[in-house]
Amino acid sequence: MRHREGHWIWLESKARAVLNADGQVRYLVLVARNISERKQLESELAKAQRADSVSQIATKVSAQFNDQLATLLGHLNMARRLAGPQPRRRAYDRTTGKPRA
Repeated sequence: MRHREGHWIWLESKARAVLNADGQVRYLVLVARNISERKQLESELAKAQRADSVSQIATKVSAQFNDQLATLLGHLNMARRLAGPQPRRRAYDRTTGKPRA
């Protein structure tokens, strides 16, 4: 419904028929209340829940990536220890970004 000041508002309405002795509708009682604030809060809550869901997904992806990266670096470290001669160790250091010793 449009407010008299020109902006739109949300209304919740309920109606009830009042009957006469013959069972015919004598008049209707209509009650309407402004629920715009509730609708605004519901919208903000939905946005917050979507943002939280995105954050949870990002956290899970990051954790999985870090787990896989740790595994990869562990394998590379083991390969370095088993590498033997110096040229192979230098290749390992280039792969992992470690400075040469």
